[in-house]
Amino acid sequence: MIIFLSWIATILCILGNILVVKKKNGFLIWFIGTGILLVLAIMRKDWAQVFLFTIYEFINMKGFADWRND
Repeated sequence: MIIFLSWIATILCILGNILVVKKKNGFLIWFIGTGILLVLAIMRKDWAQVFLFTIYEFINMKGFADWRND
């Protein structure tokens, strides 16, 4: 199940990134994917990944706020 969730999260992150590059709102999709990866990293106690995905979550929130205000 964890491997399945990891692949789903990876696909969501890639899809979200593609939408952002195409100047469409992919931040929510990317945020969900990164959130899943964050939870999985916490479960594995992979603190470097926890740190990375936490930073990504903040970047996604900031990007969404900036994108919405434009």
